[in-house]
Amino acid sequence: MGGAAGHLSHIQENLEFTFGDIKNVLKDVAQGNIEAIEKVDGQNIFFTYDLESDSVKTARNAGDIKRGGMSPSELILKFTGHPAEGAFISGFKAINSAIKQLSEKELADIFGQDGDVYVNAEIMYPANRNVINYNGNYIVMHGARYFGDDPTVTAPMLKDSFAKLLTRIEASEKKQEKKDWKVVGPQLATLKNIFNGTAYNNFAADLSAAAPGAADSTTLRDYVRQRLFSGPVDKLPLTQQQKEQLVKLILQDDDAPSLRDLKKAVPKNTQKLISQLATKANRYKVISAMLLPIERVISDFAIEVLRGMKSFFVSDHGEELKRMQGEVEQSINAIQAAKGENMSALQDTLDKQLKKLGPLENIASTMEGIVFEYPPGSEQLYKLTGSFAMVNQIVGGAKRMPKQKNENILHMYIKELINN
Repeated sequence: MGGAAGHLSHIQENLEFTFGDIKNVLKDVAQGNIEAIEKVDGQNIFFTYDLESDSVKTARNAGDIKRGGMSPSELILKFTGHPAEGAFISGFKAINSAIKQLSEKELADIFGQDGDVYVNAEIMYPANRNVINYNGNYIVMHGARYFGDDPTVTAPMLKDSFAKLLTRIEASEKKQEKKDWKVVGPQLATLKNIFNGTAYNNFAADLSAAAPGAADSTTLRDYVRQRLFSGPVDKLPLTQQQKEQLVKLILQDDDAPSLRDLKKAVPKNTQKLISQLATKANRYKVISAMLLPIERVISDFAIEVLRGMKSFFVSDHGEELKRMQGEVEQSINAIQAAKGENMSALQDTLDKQLKKLGPLENIASTMEGIVFEYPPGSEQLYKLTGSFAMVNQIVGGAKRMPKQKNENILHMYIKELINN
């Protein structure tokens, strides 16, 4: 999601999870014991209703919310000329039309007198599709949150307000059968019970192999700490105490020193090395790199969880899978055949994504992924996305290639198909 919605975490991003926690939550997923909803591949937007100006206001980030949301004219100005112009402007019109069906009392009850309650939604517009080709134009509403004085703080979910909105809009939608857009709520994803097969056992074995010696009580924080000490931090010209302080800073432990204080005690050339690991911008990347073995194990498991699952928003599951697999294959060929000094980094990225993806048959679901709450009632949401991230990187990489080179490679690819 991102933006005002904040970051929707993968399981391995919660450093307080123990290996036992990970096994338990994914065991529940494997048994189909968790209520999950479909994660959709669209453009995220927040919207509210401002009673004073009698208009729908929108937000893409916390700054927009802090300023009271974008007015209709501000949204149109922002996205005119944007690659996703059609999605945002047409999607806004659909949201506006749906909200206008509510009475003033209903609007006040749901969005508050001051418009501080925002609905998190996804705009799905096939004309501006990302990876998955959906069967129509949708606004998918995820939930409602109250944003107070500081929109950067995680806002509480308002389930009652959201339920009122869903009930009212669903009733309105039924009266208008022929519409260019449909406004819907979260769609439940029915999980299969795959626990008695090989998928979960393979996951558990691979997790143990990725973290040899880790007990069920070992946290991911402990795992990352150990890998930092035996990896990038170990090579630095620092005392043992300084190394310990650096690791605390990277992990943002409660007793971590400031970056400034840590750098004061070392030479300038060493200061640069510390910054490469411990600046705010770099910490997340370093931790992600340390977690990569765990990420791959969970990704492989997610592929099996999602295998065969059909999106609520895709009419022909089989045809869409073939189209996605074909687009990925074409993108792979295009990137591999590309020439030029700027192509090596993209080809390296391709190799990494292909190692994670495996055979094209692993593109086996028309869902981007699933979202679930864990533990139930905590309002802490996690996602499992299977092959989607790899597909997105591969297809997106091919699309970002220089236009002329991309066109030439496409012509070569078509010629090769004809000759064969």
